[in-house]
Amino acid sequence: KTSITPPNIRSVSFANDKKDVIKLVFDQDVKWDEEIIERFYLNDDSAKVTAVDGSGKTITLKLAGPSIAKNLSYVRGGKWRQDQSIIWGVNDLAALTFCEVPIELPVD
Repeated sequence: KTSITPPNIRSVSFANDKKDVIKLVFDQDVKWDEEIIERFYLNDDSAKVTAVDGSGKTITLKLAGPSIAKNLSYVRGGKWRQDQSIIWGVNDLAALTFCEVPIELPVD
């Protein structure tokens, strides 16, 4: 059954103890282009996103180094156009933007 709503973020967490990978989980399967790395912002600019990967409902962001960031935002100030690289649901609806979502610690 295909969703008729845009993808919405469910959780954001560090994927490891080194805190150099962040895992995003959405409420439905998503797709994206590599260029979305320019759309993510850590609240303290402590590390830059260098790569994006994942499958299904999960996107993983590889950081240039360890981060002490507390929050992650996706698309600042509504500055995007539909023809730019953004996260899409498999239903071809653009994902909702999010601002300062707390980054949870890794789960053992």
